[in-house]
Amino acid sequence: MNKKIKKTYKLAEYLFPEIDNYCKNCNTCCNTYGWLIDNEVDDFLDKKYSVFQINKTLHCLDSFVRDKSNKIIINKIPKCLFYKKNRCLIYSNRPLDCRLYPIKIKFKKNKIIVGLSLGCKYVSSLSEKEKVYLCARAIVFLKKAPQEIINNYLNIMKNVNSISDPKNFQIKNIVELKEQNGRWKILE
Repeated sequence: MNKKIKKTYKLAEYLFPEIDNYCKNCNTCCNTYGWLIDNEVDDFLDKKYSVFQINKTLHCLDSFVRDKSNKIIINKIPKCLFYKKNRCLIYSNRPLDCRLYPIKIKFKKNKIIVGLSLGCKYVSSLSEKEKVYLCARAIVFLKKAPQEIINNYLNIMKNVNSISDPKNFQIKNIVELKEQNGRWKILE
């Protein structure tokens, strides 16, 4: 694993203090594809984790439900194959996409809206003041994390958005970003 992804993982650890207390027996975020950024794909394959490739640019954990003939059922968001007995079996190795939850990404015309999932028990437990503080930490994360990693993640989310129906989830907006010359910039 390269230094930039390690730094990003380390910064993500400080985003959501005490979230683990709310995650036990919840699994809301574990209904996911577990999208992988470019830096994670080889690491996951090296660990023999099942990775699924979509249209040569997107990779995710292969948690897809399959029918009797082993064809993927794509109209249902899968439960992560690593979520067993009310816990994540790869928690210390989970992808950035999982580490960032309850941060969610929405698209509005040519902008990305980064927000907090209001469907998360942890976020729901916070006061408005605590949510504002958490939003400020998320902005710091976006600024301090290696931009190569953040850009890769946001571009993957953009690609996912382009091939799928928009999901209807409620968020508390944190910040908007706009793509400029192939890089995502925070709109201040």
